[in-house]
Formats: sequence, structure tokens, C-alpha cells
Amino acid sequence: KDTASIRKVVSIGTRLSILVGIVMTLLVELFPAQIIGIFSDSSGIMREGVSYLTIVGFSYLFFSVAQIMITSMRSVESARVGMYISFMTLAVNVSLNYVLIFGKLGMPAMGVRGAALATVLSQAVSAVWVMLFFFGKHTATVFLHINPMLPGKGLAVLEIGPEIPVQELYPIFVGSPLCHI
Repeated sequence: KDTASIRKVVSIGTRLSILVGIVMTLLVELFPAQIIGIFSDSSGIMREGVSYLTIVGFSYLFFSVAQIMITSMRSVESARVGMYISFMTLAVNVSLNYVLIFGKLGMPAMGVRGAALATVLSQAVSAVWVMLFFFGKHTATVFLHINPMLPGKGLAVLEIGPEIPVQELYPIFVGSPLCHI
């Protein structure tokens, strides 16, 4: 394999992706009403859309970093890891949406802002998982863990690489009330 060329392409892609993420974040933070105005002129939609967009805009940088790294994993035949990380990101997002939109588990009901915050948090988790894998030993162990304290309600947990200290975070994720939905 031509690892030097792969590294060069991944490096260029990462820089470009980060640049696009920064530009998109700046656009939605500086001009949220104008962007929402492209799609609707309703004052209710405008108000909620601006509220959503100004929060979710921060997820674009996390998303761009994670996606370029997942794409680079696919190019070196490690597509399965990216699929697992994407699946876990979806599970985190859906779980946090439930908690933050409707105010479950003692959290206040945040509505649209909760959906935006759930997206930001799930994309941040995704970026961390990808970077832990990407900059680790390039090995991944994926398993399903069902919390025995909540039969049928545990969350699948992605554990990345035996040498990476993400295992130390494992009890935090599994023990967190957010994971027990």
C-alpha cells in the first residue's frame, strides 16, 4: 500500500473539511435569520429556526472532522469501524433528543433547542470516538453491552481499541442516566 500518498490525501481532505466546517459554522452563527429566511418567511418558523441553527452550527466542525476520518478509514478498508461509530452516534443523538426535547431524566424540556444541543453533543462524541480510533493503534473492538441493572433498556456501547484509555470512560457512559432510556 502507498501509505505516503494516503496520508497526503487524508491530510488535504482533513484541512479542507475543517475549513468548510469553520465557514459553515461562521455563516450560521453570523447570518441565521437570513439562512432560515431562504426557506420560510413565517415568524414562528424563523424564531425556532434561528434558535436551532445558532446552536447546531457548532456541530458542523465536529461533523466535518469525524466524516473525513471515517471516509479515510473506508479508503484503507476499515469501513466497519466507521459504520459502528456512525451507528453509535445515531443512538446517542436519538437518546439525547428524547431527553432534551421532552425534558426527561430530570432535564428541562428544551424543544427545538434540545434537538440542536443533542446534535452538537452527539457529533462531538462521534469526533472523539473517531480521533481515538484514528490516532490510536488502528484496532477496534466493538461489542454490545446490555446493562444488567436495566434489563432490555441498556445501551449498546462502542469500545475502541484495547490500548486506548477510552475504556476508562466506559463506566461513565454506561453508568450515565442518559444511557438508560
